[in-house]
Amino acid sequence: MSASPYRIGEEIGRGAIGRVVLLHDDDKGEVFAGKILHGSHQEDEKARARFESEAAMLASLQDENIVRVYALETIEEQEVLRMELVDGDDLAKHLALEGPLSSDAIVLLARAIASGLGAAHIAGLVHRDLKPQNILLTKMGVPKIADFGLAKAASFDGVNESAFAVAGTPDYMAPECITPLAVDARADLYAFGCILYEMATGLPPFSAATSFGILEAHRGQAVAPITEEVAGGLKELIYALLEKAPTDRPQSATEV
Repeated sequence: MSASPYRIGEEIGRGAIGRVVLLHDDDKGEVFAGKILHGSHQEDEKARARFESEAAMLASLQDENIVRVYALETIEEQEVLRMELVDGDDLAKHLALEGPLSSDAIVLLARAIASGLGAAHIAGLVHRDLKPQNILLTKMGVPKIADFGLAKAASFDGVNESAFAVAGTPDYMAPECITPLAVDARADLYAFGCILYEMATGLPPFSAATSFGILEAHRGQAVAPITEEVAGGLKELIYALLEKAPTDRPQSATEV
């Protein structure tokens, strides 16, 4: 087996189960991103299985609005998920700097995010942790959905029981996420509605002192009206995406 042409560089991000580093191909002058499991998770069979599943699911998925995943490769004796390097900040940082966005700016970003989400759903993937931190923006402002580490197949065929664990970030979790078997692509659309609400108002739709309190708010509280100057049609879409029952929401990202 030939040696990898890539060299692991500096760390550019860190999450609960892994870190993201730069990967350099010095001969070609190319730079990629690489995800590496933390040492504690490399010995965890379930964590490794999810990591390998992410690579297998995404390697064939190519869309302008999804971070491209190339392959799971051995680099410097470590298993590394080699990915496209996005040259900008994530949407969370963008919103922190810019505050609420105009209707035109929201629609421009939202169309592209919905397009990427639709491509993932058509391929049979449910993201399950869609949030501003997982939407990267290029320097040209193109959004790309990242971090499908919690994704599960929309079909139950070949999916192990760990795919049905409660997963996600409370600020953006659909009411049905408390019952993992009920989660399908419409849960991603609810999360998308939470993101659009935050784009419009500067804050997620619900807040509470605890994660459980936020989940309960998603399940039982009405969302506060959007009082900012947001186009009427866009408001209607956001409210529709935030319906408590999946059947009351738009039924696909394409429809959105």
